[in-house]
Amino acid sequence: MTETTEPKKMNSIYIVAGVVVAIILISVGAWAFTNQMNNDAQMKTEMTAKTQSSDTMMKKDDTAMKMEAPVMTKPSQDIMMKQEEPKVAQKDETMMATLSAGKYVPYSADLVANQTTDAKVVIFFNASWCSTCQSTVKDINANLSNIPANVSILSADYDKETALRQKYGVTMQHTFVLVDKDGNLVKKANGLSTVKSIADFAV
Repeated sequence: MTETTEPKKMNSIYIVAGVVVAIILISVGAWAFTNQMNNDAQMKTEMTAKTQSSDTMMKKDDTAMKMEAPVMTKPSQDIMMKQEEPKVAQKDETMMATLSAGKYVPYSADLVANQTTDAKVVIFFNASWCSTCQSTVKDINANLSNIPANVSILSADYDKETALRQKYGVTMQHTFVLVDKDGNLVKKANGLSTVKSIADFAV
């Protein structure tokens, strides 16, 4: 009787111990799972917060850049245009002053009208196809420094300046016309070939 009861007690102890171990393992597993879930949720919350913070910073940076970017308003554009105007005026004044500087320049009615009192203006009617004209042009360009200070030679295209030719009765290329400040004909000559001969003609 005693021998039969002892094995049964041992079996009961093993069963109880196994159940206790199983309960402990299940509890530990459940705790670990719950802890992992909480950690994942916390990490997700932190990442969301960081993303929102980063977006907010980027928006602030964009706003700051927009505030710092210079805006070209209409008054500023007007100021820039006004600053460029003197350059054009200065260029025109330089052209006007050429009549007293002894130069060889393209014909302009303004240059004739704005000549000084002692200036001598000679209009040189020439053509690119005229060999004698081009010979004179070459001599003038080679001796620009020899043009008297009060003499200005204005080059007029014979083919294009038809109205000007009619005004001064020019019927052939290689013609020189001396005019006063009102543009009136003073005298006319043909075939002058050097700066010296043109200067003598202007006297």
